[in-house]
Amino acid sequence: MVVGKRDLVAAFRLLGIEGIIVEKSGDLMKTLKNLINTRKEVALILIDSSLASEVRGQIYALKMKTPTPVITEIPAPLEEWRPMDLRMLVRKALGVG
Repeated sequence: MVVGKRDLVAAFRLLGIEGIIVEKSGDLMKTLKNLINTRKEVALILIDSSLASEVRGQIYALKMKTPTPVITEIPAPLEEWRPMDLRMLVRKALGVG
């Protein structure tokens, strides 16, 4: 599942991945909480980093309360790419980092 701005969701829909378009950070949090509570079959949620940057603390708190689904930020199209520490991501996903 992908949650983000229109261009990011459209790109993933071309790959056959379901997505929800969200344009504001406040709506991002509402959508994440709704997905966690109503869509138990979703194991991974990819979120638009440009939206997540404004509510990162709230997202972190949500991740600590609910270990599944795994919530991970991804860069939006045309956003500057920055390297990721894969070990850190795996540790966070496993709840040990």
